[in-house]
Amino acid sequence: MKLIIGLILLAITCVNALAREWKDLPEPQKTAEFAKMFHPAPLSTVEVDPFELQNFRGKRDWQDLRGFIQVTPPKSECLTIQRNPEDPDVQVCKKSTLVFRLRDMDHYGRIVWRVKRAGDVTPNDLTWHTPYRVAVGSPYLDDEIQKDPKLASLQPPTYHLILNCRAIPEFSDRRIILTLASGKEWIIRFPEHDELLPQPEAAANLFGSAAKSESKDAEKKEDHAEKKEDQAEKKEDHAEKKEPAKKDAAPIPSNWVDRETWSIPRRGAYQMNVSYFQPEGLVGGKMKGTCRYTFNGPKNDPKTGRVECREGSIFQEILVPVTCLSELKH
Repeated sequence: MKLIIGLILLAITCVNALAREWKDLPEPQKTAEFAKMFHPAPLSTVEVDPFELQNFRGKRDWQDLRGFIQVTPPKSECLTIQRNPEDPDVQVCKKSTLVFRLRDMDHYGRIVWRVKRAGDVTPNDLTWHTPYRVAVGSPYLDDEIQKDPKLASLQPPTYHLILNCRAIPEFSDRRIILTLASGKEWIIRFPEHDELLPQPEAAANLFGSAAKSESKDAEKKEDHAEKKEDQAEKKEDHAEKKEPAKKDAAPIPSNWVDRETWSIPRRGAYQMNVSYFQPEGLVGGKMKGTCRYTFNGPKNDPKTGRVECREGSIFQEILVPVTCLSELKH
């Protein structure tokens, strides 16, 4: 009996020691250790099981499509895993295969699990990348619904799973072909030359040294004195040209106003006519709407470009993440 109690106490002591060692490990070492416990390893790319895709084709919600990750916890230890905040945590004490579903994917096409092992006070976020992205659109509403603002505001957006992105960088016909889980293909064409949107003024640098500020002020005064005479001579011509310029120049909205309408910021974005976005085949001639696009994305998904269109053929507005858009950049 004493021997059994002694062995139990020894096991508890060893577990506590391992927990203290794990707790003190720096993050890079923790990441390396976790890589041994999961296959595919965190930070690699995971995909939906091919059999699931082959038998899907719209038979059920694409968010239920599944993939698999193998988990091998350390000997005599359990891992606590949260795959989705809405689902109960899973405790894994032996080699197991866990399911991930595309409904667990975040806005950047990632699967993120929160994992705790002995000694962890807070969970560790483990991330896997996927090749998938989700386009979010608002189709045109029926006339009766549009007449009622409250009813129109309750209409949910539509979500479209993008399985594959293919770029065709032909100079005279640059285009992207997106394959959707529904089996449809969307084509997005791009003009030969990218047209940058009118850009907002750069923010003033308020942290420059006083010496630099004084130097710049002095230079401005000198330039002002030298140009004063020229300005006086050209005053009449300037007055004649000033009024038409005001009429022709469209004001650039502030960042706050712009972002109330657009998800893609104006700075660094390009524009084109909405007829280039062709979810239902070729569109003849220009349309009323506009698209803006960028070749890169937010910091959590920097290599994925984005296309945002308004007043198109079937969508009132739509935001499309495009993983291969950078291949079309001149």
